[in-house]
Amino acid sequence: ITDFSASAIKNIEDLLKFEKERDVALFQYVIFTQFINIPGSPFQDLMGWNKMQSPPDTDIVSSLAAYASAIVEKNAYSAFHQNYKFENYLARNKIDTLYLGGIDTNACVLATAIGAFERHIPTFVIEKCCASHSGRNYHDMGIALIENTLGKGSIIREEVNSMELEKKIYVRK
Repeated sequence: ITDFSASAIKNIEDLLKFEKERDVALFQYVIFTQFINIPGSPFQDLMGWNKMQSPPDTDIVSSLAAYASAIVEKNAYSAFHQNYKFENYLARNKIDTLYLGGIDTNACVLATAIGAFERHIPTFVIEKCCASHSGRNYHDMGIALIENTLGKGSIIREEVNSMELEKKIYVRK
């Protein structure tokens, strides 16, 4: 987590607390993906990037882990890339709409949003629950690309502790 991405962690936690405190089921399931940079990955072989191989680097943020319905490992930007555990979890639990938040907006969130779109899964990105380690410009570019690729209605811009956000999510259920 960097100074640039810490706000997304706080906003995700605030949103999940808001849901719990108000005793409303905005999200039936909360799935965290856990990136692990395995040997032979393109991250290592093509980029020479050898981080995120083991704990504590790969741990889910402790303040968020308690909210998880599931934690699914992934080895690519997209949660869908060669990851049948993720797709099987969605199918087994009849999850037909995704609300995404996470880090990095310009990489993992973008790739997962496109992967869901390609599988005909309606997907909405909660902007305040996303960030990029590389800074605000990368986050903004990711949001712009998602909106351009998935459509204008794909980005939810409301504050995380707002009735407006709650209404937007309920309208889509």
